[in-house]
Amino acid sequence: MNRIIFAVVTTLLAFGFLATVLATECTGPCCDRSHNKCTELNIECAPATTCRAASKCKPGTCECKPGDRKPTGTPCVAETFAPIPPCKEFRCNNNGMCELVDKEDGIECTPDDTSNKCLKDKAVCKAGVCTFKLKEEDTPCGDAPSPCEGPKMCTKEGQCRAHKKPDGTMCTPGSKPAGTDTACLKDNAQCNNGVCEFKLKAEDTPCGDAPSPCEGPKMCTKEGQCRAHTKPPGTPCTPSSTTPMPCQEFTCNDRGICQGHKKTDGTACTPGNKPAGADRWYHVYPWQQTCWH
Repeated sequence: MNRIIFAVVTTLLAFGFLATVLATECTGPCCDRSHNKCTELNIECAPATTCRAASKCKPGTCECKPGDRKPTGTPCVAETFAPIPPCKEFRCNNNGMCELVDKEDGIECTPDDTSNKCLKDKAVCKAGVCTFKLKEEDTPCGDAPSPCEGPKMCTKEGQCRAHKKPDGTMCTPGSKPAGTDTACLKDNAQCNNGVCEFKLKAEDTPCGDAPSPCEGPKMCTKEGQCRAHTKPPGTPCTPSSTTPMPCQEFTCNDRGICQGHKKTDGTACTPGNKPAGADRWYHVYPWQQTCWH
């Protein structure tokens, strides 16, 4: 019985000793290969960072003591793949970490967009944003974009805008309106809601000569086109040919062409000349003074 008790007690003591050894065994960067605790000074156990000195082992322990942090606000470098805004910078915080913070207000900066002509030349940081100061309202910032707009001026919001000229202001348009003829446009164009427009002449205003015997003089349409109107079929006309044709009469056909028609036999006429060898036409050939086909 005593042997059994002795064996149990011995086993329990052995397990207790092993547990104690395991519980106090040194692990990590502050022990040697035999898991002995670090005893030397200034043994680095973690490298320095941009905001903290290197960590060192605390002698006689397995503890890796963090290195001293740099003062809050110390400039630092952090890995980033994104562009850094012009009014942001990396500085050390109270926890020894490098973080992105706002630059001080009033520091000069270069904004991403420099195309606005209503901003003063120098920009400064304000609450982490690169801000231009605005030029005075009505400062010129560009040429007039159209005949019915004045030169561009800065608004109080910092926008470069052109102001429309009053309606009725005389202007010179770049071209005449599509589908119109110059002869049917008034001489002076005027601004209308910022657009330079020609005024059309009144409908039926003469705008050109008759292009053919069966067309009247050209007149303006209400759309501003210079057009000639075809005369009705049967309207007497004079052909462009100058050859005398005393026994033909001319009228306009349904296609607007001046077309000749034979006069009725017996119609009185005036011949162009008398027959050769005759003293007087009506004595020799009195019947030739009438039309005959």
